[in-house]
Amino acid sequence: MKTLPLWLLVIVAAVSQPVQAQQRKTFFFGGNAGLNLASYFMTEDYADYYTRRKPVAGITAGFVAGAAFGKMGVQSGIHFTQKGTRAETENFRLNNGGVGYLKGWEKANFVTIPLFFRYQFTDDKIGFFIAAGPSFNLAIGGSYRSSVHTAAGQSAHESGSLKFGNGLTQTYRRFQPAFGINPGVTFKAGESGRIGVNLLFDLGFNALNRRRAEAGNVNGAISNIGTAINFTYVKHLPLGRNEN
Repeated sequence: MKTLPLWLLVIVAAVSQPVQAQQRKTFFFGGNAGLNLASYFMTEDYADYYTRRKPVAGITAGFVAGAAFGKMGVQSGIHFTQKGTRAETENFRLNNGGVGYLKGWEKANFVTIPLFFRYQFTDDKIGFFIAAGPSFNLAIGGSYRSSVHTAAGQSAHESGSLKFGNGLTQTYRRFQPAFGINPGVTFKAGESGRIGVNLLFDLGFNALNRRRAEAGNVNGAISNIGTAINFTYVKHLPLGRNEN
């Protein structure tokens, strides 16, 4: 009598296991809040000019919703997110012949809508998951501060509002897509609730208004890159009839 190949036996054994977790379907919703550390990733002319960059702390908070189909699922929501950077130049020659350097600070506010695909490793009292996918960021405002400091101890300061759009006077695009990676851990809270702690690595695409950059004859890209830690609470409701 012929025996089945080993790889086929593994597949048969896998699909023959109890599928209670895989058949559990729920809708979940809740809220989250946390801290975001963000900075700009710069290339070419921008990186050559701003040689030192440091992150800016901001807040992130919003509404979470999604659906789980066993271990697989989707999650979305709507969030308020702050991003930005601190940057400095090396010493350079000023117009009056002196030597100085420039310091800048920016913080922008976004409405963020993620669309993540989620995989739940475990779903017991302590659960682990990872989610990833695109996020859609709409800028709703922001501010900047800059200052020039001279070797003689003098300084000049400027501040104002960041400009978003596609015109020649706007520095950044209003719509700034990104890709997010979101690992986390959850803890059972009551019969249908879960408390979670998770990280979000937000990898923004080029945020520059290309028309403005080309008009200034500047090459390169500026992307918003952030790392957030969030605390969440969600409630799970059954979707249809869950098989046991």
